[in-house]
Amino acid sequence: MSQSPQLELLKNYEVVKGNTPLEANNSVFEKASLDSRFIDYLNNSLFSSEGNVFAMYEHQAESLIKSQSEKNIILTTGTGSGKTEAMYLPILKNLLEEAKTWDTYQSQENNYWFQNQDLVYENEINIFQRCKENRPSAIRCLMLFPLNALVEDQKIRLRKLFTGPANEKLKKLINDNQIYFGSYTSKTPGSPNIYSYEDKRTFNSLKNKLNQNYEQYQDIKGYPNIGDDVYTVDSFEGGEMWSKPDMQYNPPDIFIISNKIIEFE
Repeated sequence: MSQSPQLELLKNYEVVKGNTPLEANNSVFEKASLDSRFIDYLNNSLFSSEGNVFAMYEHQAESLIKSQSEKNIILTTGTGSGKTEAMYLPILKNLLEEAKTWDTYQSQENNYWFQNQDLVYENEINIFQRCKENRPSAIRCLMLFPLNALVEDQKIRLRKLFTGPANEKLKKLINDNQIYFGSYTSKTPGSPNIYSYEDKRTFNSLKNKLNQNYEQYQDIKGYPNIGDDVYTVDSFEGGEMWSKPDMQYNPPDIFIISNKIIEFE
């Protein structure tokens, strides 16, 4: 038995007008009062392909501009219309505007706490991913999706923004800080019960899982010509959070969750 394929015609959406795509996008950012230091970062992160900037769609620009008037945005455009970028633009503008006020982050080392085999969890002391930071950690954006598969898709997009080369460029703009994101689903390593890690075997099991993820990331990163495929696995260089206890102690700026996990946890 088989089912006939479902075909959907893609609409040609209007793009922002300008002498060049770069000028068109920059005019939108100026209307939205975006700090000029972030314009190149957003152009290259959201609206470029192989180093060439392309103009954003009108509905993407409208989403950014109208959100500045505290308007609620509902996007009803079809497949391939850039709804993700339209959603990200207001979120990123608000995050970046706050991030420029954060104190300089002094420590330049990633805290790979799970590699310390002698480390134990006790007395609710924060030993996790962001324990050395002094800027306020809080959920600044909640992304709620109906399916875990959609959560995983968003993580790929966010890795392109907040890990790897893009993250290194961003850190220079926000006093060496990072913007963090994390997903809290059944696939996220760890338990919602933080006290379970007082049991050494349970805590070591979590460390082993994170070490496996870390080794997988290093292996894939080392493949020749890996390109964007490196963003399909958990990243350990940048703003991705690694486990539930990491997020329980220091919530990510962008918190991604499915409604199914809310039902069970």
